[in-house]
Amino acid sequence: MHTSSYETAPLARPLANAWLYDAAGDIQELYLYWAECRAGRVMPRRDDVDFAALVAGFPRVLLAEANAARETPADSYYIYRALGHEDFAYEGYVGEGLDPALFRHIPDRGCHAATVARDVHTERVRLLSGDGLIMEYEVAFLPLGPEGGAEDAAVDGILILAVELAPGTMAGGA
Repeated sequence: MHTSSYETAPLARPLANAWLYDAAGDIQELYLYWAECRAGRVMPRRDDVDFAALVAGFPRVLLAEANAARETPADSYYIYRALGHEDFAYEGYVGEGLDPALFRHIPDRGCHAATVARDVHTERVRLLSGDGLIMEYEVAFLPLGPEGGAEDAAVDGILILAVELAPGTMAGGA
């Protein structure tokens, strides 16, 4: 089962980052919230984010955190949580209104890219859904600093939002 959103409404206000003009509307809005929370810093701290308001505005947002229990190279570097729900490891989780195939394919590389850059990273992915359809998603990774952390602190978490794109939106390969 999957739910289509096809949310691509453009923003009316000018943006500093040109890449954002082509981003899905939900990703644009999440970026604006993230940018407001960071208040001119490199990234917002976790305690700058109102997670209840975030979930109310973006019910499909995830939080990735470093997997401290990682023991083998096959283990994910990150643990993913659907905010407002119980913690979950992406294997076997079926979020309400979200295709479980997406959770099996959340790219650790996107989290890694956002962590290294300490900035927003977006990518488009194509995957086979649980019901056999090829789905196209735009995924945004927005880093968070530690609670009360210093400006030069490491990334403490990553907000992730995946937005389903209209079929055929991605040109060529993924």
